[in-house]
Amino acid sequence: MYGILALVALILDGVDGAIARATNSQTEFGARFDMELDATFLLGLCVAVVALDKAGLWVLALGLMRYGFLIAGCFWRWLNHPLPESFRRKTICVWQIVSLMVAILPPISPVFASLALATALILLICSFYVDIYWLFQRRTAHATA
Repeated sequence: MYGILALVALILDGVDGAIARATNSQTEFGARFDMELDATFLLGLCVAVVALDKAGLWVLALGLMRYGFLIAGCFWRWLNHPLPESFRRKTICVWQIVSLMVAILPPISPVFASLALATALILLICSFYVDIYWLFQRRTAHATA
């Protein structure tokens, strides 16, 4: 049942974005709100995966990485600067959500779920590394602007 609810939420998230773009009603606030809802949704899926014994506690790293990035931004202000649009970032987010949704399905074995989620975690770590490196390279440019 949780898998069906997660699928409906994912579809509605996609429809919402498509409608906002089609009607030219997207806003910076709406995009940020959507991103934070996605992060919360991911964390909820991670908790479900752990609760269903499909993977260990390490899977929570998928859902907590965004919040770790936000906390790091409190100490290193250059992390708070905007990033350019990224197809890579969007693709990895979808990969995470789909991997988590598949992992919670009853017929999926814990071994398969763990392999899919480990792949998602590796991709996410690489994506954060690329973005943090990009921001780090531009930290002095942002400080003088």
